[in-house]
Amino acid sequence: MLQHQSRFLILQWKVKFENNKASSLLFHFFNFVLLLFICASLIQNTSASTNKSQNRPIYNSTHARLIRFLTKNYDTRMRPVLHPTDAIEVGVLLAAYQIIDVDGKRNLIEISASFEMVWTDEYLRWEPSNYENSVEVYLPASSVWKPEIFVFYSSKEGSSIKGDLNVRVNSDGVVRYYVPFTTTSLCPIDVKYFPFDKQHCVIKFGSWANTADSVIFRLLSPEPNLEDFYDNQEWVLNHCYAEQVLNFQQIGNQSKQAPVIALHMHIERQSFYYIFNLVVPSALITVVSVIGFHLPSASTGARLTKVRLGMMTLLSMSIVLLTVVTDMPKFGLEAVPGKKGSFSGVPLMGLYYFGLLLIVSFSTVTTSWFVSIEKRLISDGIPWYLQWLILDWRNLSFQRYKPVCSSERKQSLNKIAMHELGMNPTSPSGNDSSAGRLRSCQDNIAERLNDVRESEKNVNCSREMITLLEKLLYEVRIIAMVVNEPLDSTVKTKESLLIRRMDRLSLTVYLITFVIFTLMFFYHDWY
Repeated sequence: MLQHQSRFLILQWKVKFENNKASSLLFHFFNFVLLLFICASLIQNTSASTNKSQNRPIYNSTHARLIRFLTKNYDTRMRPVLHPTDAIEVGVLLAAYQIIDVDGKRNLIEISASFEMVWTDEYLRWEPSNYENSVEVYLPASSVWKPEIFVFYSSKEGSSIKGDLNVRVNSDGVVRYYVPFTTTSLCPIDVKYFPFDKQHCVIKFGSWANTADSVIFRLLSPEPNLEDFYDNQEWVLNHCYAEQVLNFQQIGNQSKQAPVIALHMHIERQSFYYIFNLVVPSALITVVSVIGFHLPSASTGARLTKVRLGMMTLLSMSIVLLTVVTDMPKFGLEAVPGKKGSFSGVPLMGLYYFGLLLIVSFSTVTTSWFVSIEKRLISDGIPWYLQWLILDWRNLSFQRYKPVCSSERKQSLNKIAMHELGMNPTSPSGNDSSAGRLRSCQDNIAERLNDVRESEKNVNCSREMITLLEKLLYEVRIIAMVVNEPLDSTVKTKESLLIRRMDRLSLTVYLITFVIFTLMFFYHDWY
């Protein structure tokens, strides 16, 4: 019995010991985890406190004390004047950097420039001796009062000129504010002398709400700073200046003055691009076409080919004209009285192209007319209104030319010649047979003439017979030359002379007209 009790006690003790051991291990594990968590929290708190200490401003520094002194109780909505009725004067200095674009169709100019504004803020003064002789400090632009300034007649939604740069403040309260900006403003474009046009753009800056009683803008210099100005590839800045003007605003029953800064820019278009790419090719096309229309042609078919060439030239010039139209702004024939931005006058480039089109068109019509005249000359002869073209001005008479005879005329001449010689023309007709008969006739007459000359010494022959035979031989030679000479275009007839002189006259007129148009285009003071 005792043994069983002792064994039970031993087993019970072992179970308790094992339970205590497991509990002890679990206890130590939880203690270890808790210790790790506490260490991590301490490390995080230490790091956070270190960062806060690093980001925390040094309130005891001179610069920090000065900034706190200036910004304490400062209201950016109030004008920095001691008396509400006092006006604050703002000095303005302009600087221009580039003409970015000039939109002739919408009458807009886009520029890159900058403002430097200077004013005195009565609430930003301090004694330098109290702050280790600090005479200058930089403050965010959003923490001080700034004069509002807008671009009048701006096409952008936000026309206000403002920046996020710092302002420089002196101990006497002088604030300097530098604002670079890019703006698009209205600029009426007059394209009367395009592409040699000169434009005058006026960009106005001012305040919509403030009048001269509250804010006064003063120009520090009428000449803007152009040291860093970059020329545009299309436009050249000839002259630039600024002026101060006063606009009148109607507020209730009172008319108050509003200060405005006007920037005047006189710009000139660089015309070389348009001359090289549009004017020169069109002029060459016109000259080549006009000369091609009036070149000597061997047949009427060649003239018809010239007419087709003229139509193709008109088509090509019309395509080039479309290119010009895309670059030119719209224009009106008449200016509207009393309306701003309404201009009259067709662009000079448009007039020049219209003149070239007229030259090519009339050249084509003239060539067609010459074809019609050339066809009717054979049947109807030379019209009465063209007789003066074949006049020999040197002798003031109509010049005699070799006639080109028809086949019937040639046969009549053959019959007359053979009748005079006592021959019977019974052989077949034709150019070859007629030429053979004339050659035999010529040989027969020459032989008889030699016989007469030889027998003149022995036979009592009259001198009149010899003279008659010589004349007859001369006439037969002329007839033979007419029969044997082929019909070609080199024979000088009245008809060919007329066509040739008409071509020369037409070519001269059109070339002179082209030269006049070109000179009027480049020397356009008359327009």
